[in-house]
Amino acid sequence: MIDRRIPEWGVPPTRYSEVRESLALVVTELINNAVGETPDQQIRIRCAPDFTARIIRVEVWDSSDREPKVAMPDLTPETLDLRAENYDDNGGWGLPLVRALSTGCGVEPTSGGGKWVWANISIAGPEGDR
Repeated sequence: MIDRRIPEWGVPPTRYSEVRESLALVVTELINNAVGETPDQQIRIRCAPDFTARIIRVEVWDSSDREPKVAMPDLTPETLDLRAENYDDNGGWGLPLVRALSTGCGVEPTSGGGKWVWANISIAGPEGDR
């Protein structure tokens, strides 16, 4: 779906690949965090352009009121837990990656409970191409 939408969202052809990869990673990380925070519960996702700001806004909702915490994990060869049962639990890089790939990110609580976690991905390149 993203591949079909990228041209509609005003992404310059020279940026298709970079924007697609950034969107895929940011969406994956935000969904992964939402599912981890509220397992077996509903989550929602929105992805839409803001043509004025030249961004694509990604938003993921979950029913938890707890705000995500951004902390750089202390990963060294000594702190990695490579036992088979914990091999995939050496995470903590998700939100730092989202911050690095986005022009802004944050959390907006919802009145009925839960929150939207969002990130903005730039459409324009470093030179502001259109």
